[in-house]
Amino acid sequence: MSTHDLNPLYTRRLSELLSDENGTLALALLQKLGTPDTAGPPAPADPAEPSRPADPSGPSGPDTVGVWRRSGQEYVRDPALRDQWRYWADLDRLPLTPGRGRTVVLGESAARGYFYDPAFSFASVLGDLLAQGTGPADVDVLDLARTNANFGDLERVLAQAAGLRPDALVVYAGNNWNNIDLTPHQGQRLAEALRSGGYPAAGRLFQEFVVERSGRFLDLLAATAAGCGAAVTLVVPEFNLADWADERSLVCPVLPGDAGPRWLRLRARTADALRAGRDREALDLARELTGLDGGTSPVSARLLARAAAACGDQALREQALVTAKDAAVGLFTVHSPRILAVVQDEMRRKAREHGFRLVDLPRLFRDAAGGALPGRRFHLDYCHLSFEGVS
Repeated sequence: MSTHDLNPLYTRRLSELLSDENGTLALALLQKLGTPDTAGPPAPADPAEPSRPADPSGPSGPDTVGVWRRSGQEYVRDPALRDQWRYWADLDRLPLTPGRGRTVVLGESAARGYFYDPAFSFASVLGDLLAQGTGPADVDVLDLARTNANFGDLERVLAQAAGLRPDALVVYAGNNWNNIDLTPHQGQRLAEALRSGGYPAAGRLFQEFVVERSGRFLDLLAATAAGCGAAVTLVVPEFNLADWADERSLVCPVLPGDAGPRWLRLRARTADALRAGRDREALDLARELTGLDGGTSPVSARLLARAAAACGDQALREQALVTAKDAAVGLFTVHSPRILAVVQDEMRRKAREHGFRLVDLPRLFRDAAGGALPGRRFHLDYCHLSFEGVS
């Protein structure tokens, strides 16, 4: 047997060996052994010292921040990274004025002001508010939000931003946090959950993995901020619950036994009852439908939301729309970015734990709309904000 023929066999065997808990620990140890020990984590800030003791453009500053590379006493866009410029703020140079305060904005496309960028962004609104006297006026706002940013992107730019000695870090992210890299052990656990409990069990487990990964990033944010003496403001994203329609490909995953045909018949009966104005019957049928798929279908959850609204139950309508939004996450199907309800809760919990200032968009939007669910007034699509939403 040739080496080429043996490669799949060896790869499968290695995957099996590394798929359990001991394998995960072995991978972590190998990664640690292969990582050079550099200067280590930044030392905690001395409260007796100013928050920004060194000029970031001096010898201790980072060589690269996002797509900007240090050139003398300033950071300019690196031509070698031109293919990435479109993901970042349209700035030739980062504003780093000696003697002024420094606030760094980190985030994803919603923080970039997607659809309005570069004319208007979350960071530009923040800068205008500071200039109008709602905060310190002598502050540079550094827009380091990146479209399509994942956890790795955020952690990388967070480390770079710490080298700029910011006074404040503002993090508006979370819509992309369900894109996680699974370990072999997690993949094995998901396969076992799917085998024993179907898609409902696998989806719940996957969301647990997302929450754990989110918590680790927020812990890193707290440690990094403490190391550079920066205050943290955490912005909890919100989804367009009222007006966004899910992708047509998102219907219902495979159900065991005869549950699939039963689900299809129930869906038709529920829709017929809604069209005929038999609202209470539709509500009962929709409850049965969502019970059949275990909360894995945005279609059944949205039918439940419609029936609840028709019956005047706004609390149930909101609960059903949140279920519809979260249903696709963990089913390994293509869907638009979204913030999970459990991740929103984790962000609130970590803010309390670490003393972050919290900007809770779900609650702010409801307060501004008199309790109404967030919709097109504050959103342009699923998660990107309108002018009023950003403002």
